[in-house]
Amino acid sequence: VIPWTLYIHTGNIEILKTYYPLMSKYMSHLENISENYLLHFGIDDHKSILTHTEGAYISSAYFAWFAGIMKEISGVLGLEEDMNKYRQLRVNIADSFHEKYFDASRNIYGNGGQAQMALALACGMVPDQRKKPVFENLLQEIERHDYHFDCGVVGLRKMIDVLMEFDRKDILYKMTDQKDFPSFGYWIEQGASTMWQNWDGSQSRNHIMFGSIGDYLYYGLAGINPVMDEPGFKLIKLNPQFPEELTYLKSGHKTTFGWIKTHWKKEEGKIDYELLVPENTRAEITFPEPISNIRIADEEIDKTDGIEIIDQGIGFVKLLMPAGEYMFEINQE
Repeated sequence: VIPWTLYIHTGNIEILKTYYPLMSKYMSHLENISENYLLHFGIDDHKSILTHTEGAYISSAYFAWFAGIMKEISGVLGLEEDMNKYRQLRVNIADSFHEKYFDASRNIYGNGGQAQMALALACGMVPDQRKKPVFENLLQEIERHDYHFDCGVVGLRKMIDVLMEFDRKDILYKMTDQKDFPSFGYWIEQGASTMWQNWDGSQSRNHIMFGSIGDYLYYGLAGINPVMDEPGFKLIKLNPQFPEELTYLKSGHKTTFGWIKTHWKKEEGKIDYELLVPENTRAEITFPEPISNIRIADEEIDKTDGIEIIDQGIGFVKLLMPAGEYMFEINQE
């Protein structure tokens, strides 16, 4: 996971070349100790509260996720035989996982809790025709817990992945914004200024255990994302979220090309959105507003040189722009 993430964020293929042999050996080891492509070891969903997930479930789901990552890495490295091998391995794991853990009568995996449903969806265990009902059941489980996280550190990471993949960042914001136990807001209400090891704060209060919430803050809320086909932020994908309750946001990420920076603020029926795109890159930005509501430097978007409208529809517009500094005004009245 780490070499692949570093490659996507830096574009440095040497990272993949260096660690690929070791990762291949580890995958062979996992396959050798598996039974019908499923694993039977591992720690549970650490620091969960009410609904728990055993290690074997997590390990098997991650085994499939790893196989998918290895397929992508071998493709980047031009290893076609390995790419096909890992593609088939991922399918074999998913088929066995689905057979063992899926309840067709209820459209749930395992105990139907947040972690187990999110792991199945995020790690590619769910057949296409089952994804919608399984995801709907996950949403019902979230609602049943009054939009609080009912998961540990592994489940949290996959909850974030799934809700962003299905474009339900509104749900993620609502869960992140809770103030009572268990929630990140509860920590703040207790005076926290660091991450805690567990939801109730009874152990370490300076611990990165639940740090994956940062994925949502950067990739989801700020909307700053790399693109796999153009790694290292040569192409920057921006999809900012403007929650009704939030009045401003500042964000930035230092790439090998320089800083990507965004800053937006709501005032008097509009949003002022500032964007810095570093040199030698391009940015693709999707605004959740029609093009008629957006201006740049007091000009209409379609009359602005250098900015290309690549898609638009009811309630959104997608733009492509070169490096530079931009000031957008988004009318919300």
